[in-house]
Order: sequence, then C-alpha cells, then structure tokens
Amino acid sequence: MRKRIHDDVEDGAQKQQREYFLRRQMDAIRKELGENDGSVADEYRQKISSAGMPGRGSTAGRARAWTVSSGWETRTPSRR
Repeated sequence: MRKRIHDDVEDGAQKQQREYFLRRQMDAIRKELGENDGSVADEYRQKISSAGMPGRGSTAGRARAWTVSSGWETRTPSRR
C-alpha cells in the first residue's frame, strides 16, 4: 500500500512538472511569435463586433460567437 501511494504521488508530481515545462515552452513560442493572450482576445472581440454579434452583455451571444469562431455551430436553447 505504501509503495502504491508513493508511486501515485510521484506520478502526479512528474505530470505537473511536464505540464509546467510545456506551458513555459508555449509562452516562449508565443513571445517569439509576438503573440500574447491579450492580442488573441482582442482579435476575437474585433471579429464579434464586426459581425454584429451581441457583446459582453449576452452569455448566449458569447457562446454563439465561440461556436462560430471555432468552426462549428450549434444551436443552444435560450434560458429566457
């Protein structure tokens, strides 16, 4: 039982280290490409506004904008 717990903890720690390392690599790649999270968000906001979609006030509008911008569209029932 003790070995199994030790192995589980070690596996979890290794997974966290790998994920951290990969996130740092992605950050470095984005920096090299001149991208950052803000520019991506700004780009989507601009696409939404130019398409005439509802802005921040509408959750349904944001969900629809996400599905349309990601290449697939689904109709979700309104919560009204």
